[in-house]
Amino acid sequence: MRMPLSHPLRTGTASGSPSRSQGLLLAVLLLSSAPTAQEPDAPGLFLANCAPCHGENGDGHGTTKLDRPARSFRDGGFSYGNTPEALFRTITGGIPGTPMPGFDTSLSEAERRALANYVTTLGPARREVRTEETVLVVEDRPAVAFGLLGPISPRAEAHPRGLLIGTTSGLSFEYRIDDVRLLGIRQGEFVERTDWTGRGGTPLKPLGKVVYLNEGGNPPALFRSVHDGNAVPLIARFERSWIRNGHAGLAYRLFETRDDPPLLRVEEGVDGYGSRIGSGFRRHFILGEVREACRLAIEVPRTGDGEKLGTFFTVDPDGVYPARSWKIVRRPEGPVECVGAVLDGAFPEGVGGHLEFALPAGSTVHLYVVTVLVPEWNEEVRRGLREVPFP
Repeated sequence: MRMPLSHPLRTGTASGSPSRSQGLLLAVLLLSSAPTAQEPDAPGLFLANCAPCHGENGDGHGTTKLDRPARSFRDGGFSYGNTPEALFRTITGGIPGTPMPGFDTSLSEAERRALANYVTTLGPARREVRTEETVLVVEDRPAVAFGLLGPISPRAEAHPRGLLIGTTSGLSFEYRIDDVRLLGIRQGEFVERTDWTGRGGTPLKPLGKVVYLNEGGNPPALFRSVHDGNAVPLIARFERSWIRNGHAGLAYRLFETRDDPPLLRVEEGVDGYGSRIGSGFRRHFILGEVREACRLAIEVPRTGDGEKLGTFFTVDPDGVYPARSWKIVRRPEGPVECVGAVLDGAFPEGVGGHLEFALPAGSTVHLYVVTVLVPEWNEEVRRGLREVPFP
């Protein structure tokens, strides 16, 4: 007589009752017959999402016509790293300024990881890395590195006091910190460091490829103090870097002159951003500890040597945040920059990336800036920008 399934592990010894071993055997059989989660179909995912550009066998000859041919994985065309983790980040966030979108929302994490592992099989065998070639690697949390940074571009200068922030999105943010400025952004592996003392000597070797160059690598001060209509650049004195809750950034204080007390404190957080229209990055500024009432101005992005293509606003559908001001700039070389700014806690004046606002003493203001880099500007991109989540 079979024991009812409601008591599969009963251990009675009376006649007709199964032993403990029989009950355990029954439980094992039941578990073994349960359906298991199906593994993602990596080849099928590649054919559906990657083959139109990269070709069915990864040779770069897909059916979609591009201005520049897609990477050939068979030839080792992995500009942003050929490890499964590096490829996972590229698949997740896309490549800023190219037709390569991010698949963060359209594919699950399991599907993206399976796809990354599959793509590694399409290329040539990877050589083993020797211990003396050890690099700093970003895994499941951001990382930072301080040291001498060489010129990020032919027009830029070296910076003895440099900072690299590596994010889990696969982007690295490169700063000078003698007077804090974002120089540019790289995508790919993080950094090789041979000077572990952090006191000069051998420069840091950023391993990622530059995907965004801020004002040619020589950007002006981001924040300016406004007096009687005149805007004076503020000095940004580095305080510290920080990593918490999976995010990273830096903090600094703003001064009108080197002899003055600080006007306010800024905490800046950075991360990658991906969407169906293009990829880019986000910066979140918290302006606080305001010593005395002041008026600030920022311009993101500065038009500089670029061509201003337009400005417009988007509105938060939930009504939580103020409107986002967008400015679109095409650079002579490189992608089109679509930059949107939201100022929460102050009332901005100005449009088209130029924001001017008053800060009362003791106030705290949040500034959210998202940059989407696209190959070209068109109505589809404009519609896509209206879908960018707030803040």
